[in-house]
Amino acid sequence: MITFIVEGEPVGKARPRFTTKGTCYTPSKTVAYEQLVQIAFKKQLGNKEWNKNGAFAMSITASFKKAKTNKMSHPLKKPDLDNVIKAICDALNGVAYNDDCQICSIGITKYFSMYPQIEVSIKQVSDNECVSTHTEIW
Repeated sequence: MITFIVEGEPVGKARPRFTTKGTCYTPSKTVAYEQLVQIAFKKQLGNKEWNKNGAFAMSITASFKKAKTNKMSHPLKKPDLDNVIKAICDALNGVAYNDDCQICSIGITKYFSMYPQIEVSIKQVSDNECVSTHTEIW
């Protein structure tokens, strides 16, 4: 298993944009964030060997900075969790695994913290672990 942290406010995957000529591109904010995710993974991995084949389980904790005037206990704000998952999973394509279709289990939590960041844990799992519920895997 590997766990790494991407410091800063979590960013969700933005929708693709189109030029006036019809060319599709990913917004620069998304590209920059995906590069930060890759750098954090590679830094934590260091010189260790990592097998990109097989099935993987992932856990994501998204920590957001709480505004002083906010009385909520959970961040009910953008980005949506599905967009956070998409940004992390797409960023790690070809880096932590060959393709994000190899992720068979994923869990995500969103909360307030003094330190905005994303913590990601990835581990390779067997076929029968993929059938188990997420709480049994972690």
